[in-house]
Amino acid sequence: MTAAARAGRVGKLRLDEIRMSLTARDFRIIATLKQHRFLSTRHLERWHFADHATRLSGARSARRVLAKLRSYGIITALPRSLGGITGGSSQHIWHLTPVGERLVSSGEPDRRVRVPSTAFLEHELGIADIHLNLIEAERAGTLRLIDFTTEPRCWRPFPGIGGQLITLKPDFFAVVAAHADYESLIFGEYDRSTESLKTIVKKAGVYEAYWRTGIEEKRSGGFPQVLWLASSETRLSRIQKQLGRTARVTMALHAFSTPQNLVKTLTRESEADHA
Repeated sequence: MTAAARAGRVGKLRLDEIRMSLTARDFRIIATLKQHRFLSTRHLERWHFADHATRLSGARSARRVLAKLRSYGIITALPRSLGGITGGSSQHIWHLTPVGERLVSSGEPDRRVRVPSTAFLEHELGIADIHLNLIEAERAGTLRLIDFTTEPRCWRPFPGIGGQLITLKPDFFAVVAAHADYESLIFGEYDRSTESLKTIVKKAGVYEAYWRTGIEEKRSGGFPQVLWLASSETRLSRIQKQLGRTARVTMALHAFSTPQNLVKTLTRESEADHA
């Protein structure tokens, strides 16, 4: 990719030529990268190449398509020192270039290239895993995924008691349906054990304050379940106990799961609501 492409300095004529050469699946890949910012090769295989006869044929097709998008200057990969966190010599971590941003965004894209920290990258890839788990559950007929909104579009600004602006910052907002006549609203919090329990209690307090405004009920028709997703049952138990012993936290607002058990947790809670 040329320096001009990396900087997004591609003329409108060339951009139109690129756009005309792309398939519907190419645009879906670009849109997915726009939403999640960073995705591994394997993520994109699972997302957009799962309809192939075998995983191997899907992987080969994915590599060809990603190589094409890279040659057009639409996507690029992180340095191996960061991208290697996913494991496997064939794995890259992909993100959009400014050219790619221009294909899916109105106005001029942000041209500053930010190399993420490993901690941030692992968090972003974890959110993508959660999203994919729900997509694959929908493909299997276990539930319907109606919405999955990532940061910062899922954030909720609201006025505090003193009139100051407070912003609730969930990791994602989702709407799922395990039954035809019932939708579950979710504010997702993906915990990688990098924050103290004190910080988690403070964030739960922001959810509490937002809930008491009644704004979300008017917006969404109900207040979403705050779903804490921790990497281990031990960590999950610590979060649940810490919130449970905090007087200002309404435990009925909160649910707890590991990412691996997310689909089971959602379907189990939906069945309990219908019991």
